[in-house]
Amino acid sequence: MTLKADQPVQFLRGVGPDRARLLARLGIETLGDFRRYFPRRHVDRTRLLPIRDLRPGVHAGVMGKVLAGEVRRVRGRSDFVARIGDGTGALTAVFYHQPYLERALPAGTEVMLWGVLELGREPTMRGPEFERVSEEDCDQLHLGRIVPVYPGTAGVSARALRGWVRQALEGLPPPPEFLPADLRRRHDFPDAAEAIREIHFPSSWEALERSRRRFVFEEFFSLQWTLLARRQRVRAVPAPSFPSDVPEAHEFLKGLPFILTDGQGRTLEEIGADLRSGHAMQRLLLGDVGSGKTVVALWAAAVARAAGRQSAFLAPTEILARQHYASALKFCEPRGITSALFTSSMGAKERREALKKLELGETALAVGTHALLEDRVKFSALGLAIIDEQHRFGVEQRARLAEKGQGIHQLILTATPIPRTLALALYGDLDVSALREKPPGRHPIRTRLSSEAKREVIYGYMEERVREGRQAYVVYPAVEESDKSTRKAAVQMYEQLKRHRRLGKLRIGLVHGRLSSEERETAMSEFRAGLLDILVATTVIEVGVDVPNACFMLVEQAELFGLSQLHQLRGRVGRGPFPSVFAMIPSPEAGQEALSRLHIMERTEDGFEIAEQDLKLRGPGQVAGTRQSGLPELQLADLALDAEWLEVARREAHKLAQEDPGLIKPEHQELRRFLEGAGRLARLARTA
Repeated sequence: MTLKADQPVQFLRGVGPDRARLLARLGIETLGDFRRYFPRRHVDRTRLLPIRDLRPGVHAGVMGKVLAGEVRRVRGRSDFVARIGDGTGALTAVFYHQPYLERALPAGTEVMLWGVLELGREPTMRGPEFERVSEEDCDQLHLGRIVPVYPGTAGVSARALRGWVRQALEGLPPPPEFLPADLRRRHDFPDAAEAIREIHFPSSWEALERSRRRFVFEEFFSLQWTLLARRQRVRAVPAPSFPSDVPEAHEFLKGLPFILTDGQGRTLEEIGADLRSGHAMQRLLLGDVGSGKTVVALWAAAVARAAGRQSAFLAPTEILARQHYASALKFCEPRGITSALFTSSMGAKERREALKKLELGETALAVGTHALLEDRVKFSALGLAIIDEQHRFGVEQRARLAEKGQGIHQLILTATPIPRTLALALYGDLDVSALREKPPGRHPIRTRLSSEAKREVIYGYMEERVREGRQAYVVYPAVEESDKSTRKAAVQMYEQLKRHRRLGKLRIGLVHGRLSSEERETAMSEFRAGLLDILVATTVIEVGVDVPNACFMLVEQAELFGLSQLHQLRGRVGRGPFPSVFAMIPSPEAGQEALSRLHIMERTEDGFEIAEQDLKLRGPGQVAGTRQSGLPELQLADLALDAEWLEVARREAHKLAQEDPGLIKPEHQELRRFLEGAGRLARLARTA
C-alpha cells in the first residue's frame, strides 16, 4: 500500500497513538516529516573487528557478549562497567552516569560497541556507543552499512527511529523536485528522491556527502531568499535625502583631535551615499575594539542635523549610553549639535525638561537606553536611528524606535567582529561596513597566558602599575559562588583582594550586573575619575567602558569565556598612551584544548581573526550571542564548515531574484511551494 505524506505517523506499523505523541516532540507528525528528519550523524558499521585486532587510539566497532557487569560509584557518580567478550578476547566497557544499564545489559546480552580502545591494566573502552543485537539486525538495517543515528527523545530510541524512517521512505512516493534542473547541474546536486534516500541510508560516504551538500544549499538558499526579500522591501521605503557634502559635516571632521583611519574614511563615504539616496539606510557597522565606530555614528548625526533632522542613539546599558553621551559632548556640542541623555535613573524634573526640548526640536541628538523607547519620548523630526549592539534589543523594541519618525535611516553598530559567513546569515538584509584598523596612537596590548603558580607575581606587577598612577581591572565569570558552580565569584574575590597583604592597601571597587544602575554608575564614575585603583568586575564592563588610564587587566578562569568575549574585555585596556597588559589565569582543571584556545589570544589582536577561530571552536550561537542573535535554525548546515555554500546560495538567490522575482515561471512553481512550506516565500515582484 502506498503511503501519503500527509498521513499521521500513528498509522505507521509499530507507532500507534502513544509513540505518535512522543514523535510529535521531535517535530514528526506526518509521514512526510520523516523525509526531513535528518540523522544527527552516521557511523560506519560496514566492518566490525574481532577484539584481538583492535588497536589502541583507533576508533573501531566490535560485537560480543556481556560476560559480567556491575555499577561502580566513582567520585560521586554511578557508572556501569561491563566485561565484553567475543571469543577472540575481552575488554572492559565503562558507561558513565548510566547505572540503569545494569538491567538493560544483563550477562549474556549480545551488543555492538563503537569507541576508542585504551591500554592499561586491561583493554578498556570509555563511554562507547552501543546497541543491543537482535534478530532484526539480520536485515542489514543496523549492521553492515553506513548507519544513520537520529536524535531521539525519552521513549524513542535512535534504533526505533531508524526502522520507522525506512518504513516511511519505502512506502511514500518520490518527493517532488523543486530545484531547477540547470541549478542542479551547475552544482552536481542529486535529485530530491536520491538526496532523501542517500542522506538517510547512504550507499557510500561519497553519496552521503553529495546529498548533504544539496540540503546545506537548500537551507542557505531559503535563508538568503528571505533576507533578500527583506532587503528589497526596506530599500523600497522612501526616506529624506541628507546631503553629506555640507559645511556642518566638514566642520565636524575638522574639529576632531585625530586623523581618521582609511577604514573610517571609506565608511563615511558609504554612509553618505546611503543618506543621499532617498531610500531608508539599513547599514551595519562592524568595528573591532577601539576602531572608532562612535565617531563615525556621530558624524552621521551631524549630517542629519544639517538637513534639519534629529538623531537617536540607542545603547543596551546605561554605562554604554553614558559613554556615548560623553563622546557627543566632546565632539558634537562644540559644533552646535546639542545632545541629551535619557536613562531610567533620570530625575523627574530633569526628564521633563529633556523631553520638552526634544519634542520642540531644540535637541539634535538623543542618547539613551531603553528609556528612549517610552511613549512619552517624542521627537520633532527624527531622521536617523543609531542602534548599538542590536542583538541585545528585541524586534519590537527596535520597531518602536523606528515608529517615532517616518522613513528613518538606521545605522547599526556592533563592537563584536563577526566572521563574513555569520554576518551573511544574520545580517544579509543589511549593507555592511567594517572597521579593522585602530586609530593612530594606540599601543599594542601585551597578552599573557599565566597560571595559578604566578598569581603573586601578577599581583606584584599590578601593584607596580598602580603605584605609577595607572589603574587595573580584575574580571571574574560569575557574581556569587554557588553549589552548582566552581567559578570564582566577583563578590567573594573582591573581599579576598581587600584582605590581601599588598593589594588590600589600594582603593578597590566592585561592579557587576546585579547592582542597581545607580550603584554600577557610581562605581564606574569613581573608576573613571581615578578615585579607584582596581575595579573588580564581571563582564558588565565588556562593551563601552573607556578609561584611558587603565593599562592592566587580569581575567580569572579565562577558559570559561569565549575568544570573542575575551577580545572585547581586552579592548578595555590600551585606550590611552600607556603600554598595557592583558593577563589570563585559567582554572587548574582547564584541559589542554582550552589552553590551546587561549594561546590564540596571545598570537593576535585582530578581532576578525579571533571571531573566525571562535566560530570554528564554539559554533555560531555562542559567537553571535546565543538566541538573542536571531540566528536561524539550521538542521545540517554549519556556518563554520559550509561557508562556501552560503556564498553559493547567496549568488543563486540574487540570480533567481533578477530572473523571476515572483517565482511565477512554470519551472519555479515547485520551488515556490517549497519556500511557502518553509515559511520563507519572499514576494519580490512588488519590489524588484
